[in-house]
Amino acid sequence: MSDVDQFREDQRWVQPDFGHAYDGIAVVAEAPSTQEIRQGKNLVGPSGSINWQFAARYARLDRSRVYVTNWRKIPLTDFEKKHLSAEEKEAWSQALRDEIEAVGPRLVIAMGGYAVKALLGSEYSLEWANGLPCRAAIGSLETTVVPVVHPAAQPDGPFFERSESRRGFACVEHFRPIAAHERAEARRQRRDAGQMLKKIQRDTLGG
Repeated sequence: MSDVDQFREDQRWVQPDFGHAYDGIAVVAEAPSTQEIRQGKNLVGPSGSINWQFAARYARLDRSRVYVTNWRKIPLTDFEKKHLSAEEKEAWSQALRDEIEAVGPRLVIAMGGYAVKALLGSEYSLEWANGLPCRAAIGSLETTVVPVVHPAAQPDGPFFERSESRRGFACVEHFRPIAAHERAEARRQRRDAGQMLKKIQRDTLGG
């Protein structure tokens, strides 16, 4: 039994969820809030509202297209953050890596330091990697991970001013590269489809 299995019977455990139109995108937040525990769904609190609002507006990304999960599936208090052992952090990180490998997304939006370090390594910091698409090997899965500041980050921290407008601006900034990545992926798919069509036409005419 893994170290995190002991928490699976905790009534505060919030299961990951797939959007009904899942399109190969995963969003990994930090841990469920009280409101998310009440609803049994991730990213539905105030920070989730900000996240989905700007995701839809600037990346044309809505919840129906994504798989939503947390680094830790039960709440994480400020006190616990200060006292989590390295072993417990690694247990939750390994469980997340196993989960993402099994789901197999082509794009992972890692929100907050715990998710970023779990998926990309301890050398990655949001101080310099925020919004930067990074290729990553997660087990046998080759994917793209975009580290982003969590919308619930302290508004007096290095990424936010004390205003909702500034917090929204930060969300906009980290969704811009995600939108660019999606546009590039759409162009690649159209190019591949065009090349396949030409090959079929050549083979048909050659036959």
